[in-house]
Amino acid sequence: MKLFRKNITQTKSTVSDKAAGWIANGILKVQNKFANVLGKISASWKTKQQLIFFSMIWIVLGGLSVVAIVKPFDKKSANIISRPAAIKTPRMIPDENQNQVRITDNEIKKIHAFKQSLDSVTKKKLLATRPGLMDSLEMVEQLYYSQKK
Repeated sequence: MKLFRKNITQTKSTVSDKAAGWIANGILKVQNKFANVLGKISASWKTKQQLIFFSMIWIVLGGLSVVAIVKPFDKKSANIISRPAAIKTPRMIPDENQNQVRITDNEIKKIHAFKQSLDSVTKKKLLATRPGLMDSLEMVEQLYYSQKK
């Protein structure tokens, strides 16, 4: 028995380290293949041809970089940026002084008929698919009875 042994615990970082190693090895393989292909293509080129090819690549990538840097500061392209649309706020609940939503007798009769037509099996299925429906119907009934007072 060792008195002062180190507590070695494996952590989840070993899994992420392995994954990072696989990704890094994959990137290195792709880079090596790309370098080998370019090496085979340019192996027969003379120094002047390689210099011209390098210059063309440098001009194209440099030009794209300049465009990427200058474009945000261009006044004409600033209008292209889409502006966020205004948030539509819901209608305010009317005060007691304002006209309230009126629930008619006909609508309450339809609600009562709907409730009476539900049996226990249909009601369970309905509550599973639309859990707040019965609560909403109760609230409509309460609103109707409160406006009758």
